Amino acid sequence: MEALSAFETQRVFARYCVADYLHGRCHLFAVAASHALGLDLLLVIDPEPVDDDLDSLPFPVLCHAVCRLPDDTQTVIDAGGCRLLQHVIDEYCTNEYEILEGPDAWAFLENWLPVEFETGEEAALKAHAATLNISPLDSAHD
Repeated sequence: MEALSAFETQRVFARYCVADYLHGRCHLFAVAASHALGLDLLLVIDPEPVDDDLDSLPFPVLCHAVCRLPDDTQTVIDAGGCRLLQHVIDEYCTNEYEILEGPDAWAFLENWLPVEFETGEEAALKAHAATLNISPLDSAHD
């Protein structure tokens, strides 16, 4: 397992650091960033996931949640900053994937992964989002 960078170990809220919002709590960061920055929510899901025994699960699974930059179909932002959407897919998806945006993304969260912030967490995530450099990338960068 790769060691966390100094940036990934930075505290964002209470006991949670950037790495927690890249893995496991990414949907909370994406929702807060969407509200704070006015960006569209984008979810990358596995529509037909399997468990460790390769048995099919009866529900879709979130691979990663991000926000898409306006007027840029390739650049997204997560708790780590701007990245290319293809790099997110390469890092977080091991099987087939689907991309949900707009009402479909919000409905997925409502049905499968409710957004439940701890007291003060949403404000901390909005503040973190405001510190990130938000600018479009091209395929030569990540």
